[in-house]
Amino acid sequence: MGVVNIRSDDFDVRYQKAKEQLSEIEKGKKALSLEDYQKVSDLLGGVIKNETNNPVYKAYLDTNALTIEHILPRKEEYPDRASDWDNFLLACHSCNSSKGSKAPLSPYRDMYYWPHLHNTALAFEYGTALPFVKPSDILNRTQRAKAIRLIRLYRLNKQVTVFGESDPRWLEKMQTLKYAIDSLIEYHHKQITLDTIVRLACSSGFISIWLTVFTDVVAVKRSLISCSAFHLNGSNFFDDQLEPVARNPDDIIDPV
Repeated sequence: MGVVNIRSDDFDVRYQKAKEQLSEIEKGKKALSLEDYQKVSDLLGGVIKNETNNPVYKAYLDTNALTIEHILPRKEEYPDRASDWDNFLLACHSCNSSKGSKAPLSPYRDMYYWPHLHNTALAFEYGTALPFVKPSDILNRTQRAKAIRLIRLYRLNKQVTVFGESDPRWLEKMQTLKYAIDSLIEYHHKQITLDTIVRLACSSGFISIWLTVFTDVVAVKRSLISCSAFHLNGSNFFDDQLEPVARNPDDIIDPV
């Protein structure tokens, strides 16, 4: 589906106003308090009010199934890689169409962080008030460049344009961030069970957003990582302390 108009007429006003307030809440903070999170939830609720009932947005959700992404575009430049297993990635329709026929820089395995080759949980972070994807603070300059290239290649932070259009992924991520924050607040007030949180996370996706919000809640974080829907249990993505670890420890230059 790509970039479509999925917003009500006053979305721009609500979004821009809330964006400034959300950025202010997050500024200079490594972690947010429950009070901060409540403010974020209220602001996100105001931004996405009625948007998820938009028929176009619902159509996007219905059609945004996983697709086969060709890392090297299969059409004109690399027809010989069209059926090459090593050239395949699973990607949502929007990520696939956002990249389109753009070819990654060569050698692509060394220029980007790929989910099938690296631990993207170690390479990237999500914002706690706005769902921006950014390079992890632990990366050095060379590693940050690789992370930024991947973000730009798939336009992972595309939000709202001045032409009255927006990327459906952005609204979906804001909705998921609100789900996760509301669940965190309810969990601290003993109003939601751990199993319910995991079911919500599995149904909404965006595991990185849920792990970011629940980063200090060990029981929930462990259950999220163990959820079979995310295919992380038993993987080499996290250590026993639930911290992301390098998947390529023998690579002296870049073990991520």
